[in-house]
Amino acid sequence: MISNLKKRLTGTAAAAALVVAGLIGAASPAAAGASLDGNGCRYAPVHADGLSVLPCLVVTGPFSMAGKVTISGSNQTYVTLCEQLLGVRPDGSTFTHSGVNCKTAWGPGDTLYIDWGPMQWDTYVIHAWFTSPTYWDGGESARGYIFS
Repeated sequence: MISNLKKRLTGTAAAAALVVAGLIGAASPAAAGASLDGNGCRYAPVHADGLSVLPCLVVTGPFSMAGKVTISGSNQTYVTLCEQLLGVRPDGSTFTHSGVNCKTAWGPGDTLYIDWGPMQWDTYVIHAWFTSPTYWDGGESARGYIFS
């Protein structure tokens, strides 16, 4: 009889401990890290001069992102492919967050990949473009978030 009473009390204490732990866990702040809208890419490539440009953000670590711009299409030529990291304000306007990174790329099938390493808490997009020598805007990626 005493043994059964001890088991019930122990079980009740364990259940109470789980409820308290759940309440403490629920009150804890969300985990810090990085996330993307969708797959991090612009909703569709931008088509210009026989080429398509697709800017994307890629999560590379808990507080890190990279910009990846892929060029594809039928125009087999060299272009200057560029990207720039932009911060996004709450009103949706953007501001420069990095310098411009460019490379000579072979269209189609080349990629410009820039890893920015650890980043500050903010909302980001990358803006992409290429010149051939005419300027062609490749648009912005989906948004990425570094949060704490």
